[in-house]
Amino acid sequence: MLFQFVTRSSMAAAAAVVLQLLLLLGGDSCGITNSCSVATASAASASASASASDVRAGDDDNAAKVEDRRKLYLKHYPEPTLKWETRLPDTGTVVSGSPGPRRQNAVQISPDDALVYVTLDDGTLHILDALTGTPTASYTPEKSTQTGATGQTVCTSGVSFYTDRNDNVEYAVYAVIDTSASGFVPTSSRVVAINHPTGDVRWVSGPIQGTISGTPQVGSDGEYIYLTRNLDPEDDSRRADGHFSLLTTANGQIIFTEASSTYLGGNETGPYAPLALVHNPTSGNFGDGEGNNNR
Repeated sequence: MLFQFVTRSSMAAAAAVVLQLLLLLGGDSCGITNSCSVATASAASASASASASDVRAGDDDNAAKVEDRRKLYLKHYPEPTLKWETRLPDTGTVVSGSPGPRRQNAVQISPDDALVYVTLDDGTLHILDALTGTPTASYTPEKSTQTGATGQTVCTSGVSFYTDRNDNVEYAVYAVIDTSASGFVPTSSRVVAINHPTGDVRWVSGPIQGTISGTPQVGSDGEYIYLTRNLDPEDDSRRADGHFSLLTTANGQIIFTEASSTYLGGNETGPYAPLALVHNPTSGNFGDGEGNNNR
């Protein structure tokens, strides 16, 4: 699979030109791609015209201000240029059955802009130099040794990074799923921690029952990894039971979990979607108030 990296990405990923419309109405702005309808600009202009009609006749100063706000600024960004391209080893198309970056995988630049992390659908992680595209490291998880496991590992995860208080990137984590044969043990997952920038394995968690949903998230203080996972239903009449779990960053061991069936008198809410963490704002309506870092 050929992987290309461009110097500027657009909202539509493949768009050659990004048009940014800035309508000076109270400082608001909106960004659109070249696929957006001209009606967007027309509607914005009509809104500005309506504002102008409210100005009292003879008030030249106010009229001039509204006229300035009606101006529509159009900014053209240059067409993205290819910076480098590289072919990921042992990858191919879906038709060929070869692994590759598929749906729910990710291509991510590390927070220090040094490396590019690419997850593949078979659980392999490739790490590339962000400036040249040269591969620097890769990791493919070992096959599960659980009884009843099919030996097939899949990945529907991106990468989550831990950055310390000095903005140093220490490691990255992602999840892999070990499929199981029907009638045997339930599907299980593992979390993998990779040291940055060396690319060597920090640790691999033991089997975690269920399918991890999306990408595990490292907390801002680096103490815990947060994730949601869905356990296989006991029979066809039931839905997968979602769990919210915390893992220690020391070795990936689960230290807390809560099932969705705990709520509503034992009625399941069904499977959980992928988890996202918001590290800001630093204040809000929660314990400790101002200064709490929402960890």
